[in-house]
Amino acid sequence: FQDYLYLNEFKEISILSKLVRLKLSAKVFHTIKLKEKSKYVNGKTERYYKVPALTKLDKLISSAEEGLDRELNAEILLSDIKSELESFNIFVSILYLKRLNFVGYQLFPIFESFSNLTVLKLYECTIPYSSFVNLVVSFPKLKSIELTSLLLIKLPKDRIDSEKTIFPPNLSCLNISIIQVTEPGCLFNLYRQLFNELEANDIHKYNFPIISMPSLKKLYINNDYDEDYDLEGFLHINPNLESLVVEKFYLDKSYKFKSLKSLSISKVYCIRNEVNFPDQEGIRELALYIEENANFNNVTKLCLSCPEVEKLHFSMQNINDYQLAFNCFLIPILAKLPKLKTLHLGINTYKSDALDITNFLHIENLAFYMTGPFILNIKFDNCDSLKSIEFNSNSFENAEYMKEFKYLFQKIINWKFKYLKRSIKGFKLL
Repeated sequence: FQDYLYLNEFKEISILSKLVRLKLSAKVFHTIKLKEKSKYVNGKTERYYKVPALTKLDKLISSAEEGLDRELNAEILLSDIKSELESFNIFVSILYLKRLNFVGYQLFPIFESFSNLTVLKLYECTIPYSSFVNLVVSFPKLKSIELTSLLLIKLPKDRIDSEKTIFPPNLSCLNISIIQVTEPGCLFNLYRQLFNELEANDIHKYNFPIISMPSLKKLYINNDYDEDYDLEGFLHINPNLESLVVEKFYLDKSYKFKSLKSLSISKVYCIRNEVNFPDQEGIRELALYIEENANFNNVTKLCLSCPEVEKLHFSMQNINDYQLAFNCFLIPILAKLPKLKTLHLGINTYKSDALDITNFLHIENLAFYMTGPFILNIKFDNCDSLKSIEFNSNSFENAEYMKEFKYLFQKIINWKFKYLKRSIKGFKLL
């Protein structure tokens, strides 16, 4: 037997096997995603998670059980979860927690040992205030943070002011939307108070600090902040920002965008009709949300202040007459933006109609995003500059709806179309 046993080869195989296991572990545990799910049991809706121990923990802390037993059982479950997670924490680079609500308060500190995280996403979660202000300590390698509907529990011992919050040094993308703080006081008991309904009066908005983030390139800031947030001050000390998404934008303010390339806005305002927003030579991509009652003049002013824009997104919702809106608003804008080559249009119509886009000057690539089961006969074959067109709609899953569009496109010459599940792509034949 020993004659056939080559120890050196056996060692090589063992080492190779170990390397394979390590690589597989890195693949398997690259991302952790925990989110609340629901199912019907005996006519009632029950929450559950794919991690059994987490489901048990949720049921335990939501139960009517009182006293020391509940606390001890919860600690045992948390210990089990922690021991399982620690076995692969070095491999995880993305953490996504969704709808953990109050369970997150106990669970999030467990992840503070995941020092290799580069992406953190929290949606509808409750976490300790101390964990939030110390993100740079726990996750020094973070490059992207997304926080939506986050509740921070601030205890009396948490003395760090929000203005002294320090974010990770390599953070390049920050997305914040509704962060609130509650301060339950010195008599706070985790098991007696946290999992009951919190008083609305005890919750206030988190004051997002105006601090320097030298590596920050992308910022999304929700309406919860931008009404009273000093965006001008933030931009002044963060000149390297390349992409900005805000709910409200004011043309009467003199925002200084030194490096901005992409700007996305839901509503454009101009107080007393005073435009102080300077021309932006650096912006290449612009996205705007437009409704029937929108101030088209303000939108026009903003568009024309970006003469170098190459890609334009318009979400035009609930417009009564799209052809009129095109003729009076959109086409005049396109005529004055010669660098614009790509146009994306979101359309929500309540009737079948014909739209003529022959006068969409300069546009080479056009994409429509349509909602509703209505047929839009868009006449584009006489648009000289157009090279490609795309129609996107969930209604294309309906065979009859798709059939109607195929019938329309069969009449168009010098174009080739590709029909997919939820989209139709057309290319002009040279």
